[in-house]
Amino acid sequence: MGFTNYLVCQLEDYTIHGYNLTWQAENTTFAPAFGGDSGQYDEFTIAVSGQNVLGLPGTHLSNTALSNSGNVYLTIFFQTEGSDISLFDRPDTSAGGIWTSATAPLNQ
Repeated sequence: MGFTNYLVCQLEDYTIHGYNLTWQAENTTFAPAFGGDSGQYDEFTIAVSGQNVLGLPGTHLSNTALSNSGNVYLTIFFQTEGSDISLFDRPDTSAGGIWTSATAPLNQ
């Protein structure tokens, strides 16, 4: 689990989800979706080419928000193979964004 702009966690089906929370003390709630209908929330599931990405069960998870020329990018790190660190990145925009990915192998 990690938090920057979003609370990010792994669910029991091994998918990685992010939730924008209001963090209002005892009244913390899910933030409403940007321009969404009532009952829709600002959340995401990491997917590439329409397929949900699965992390290793109990993967270590880290996330950050990076600023580049006034734009903010969400970057999330976790393991998908066991001998890797996978990085997933997308613009943090009101319309969401497409996830891109890269993998860095670990020395064995």
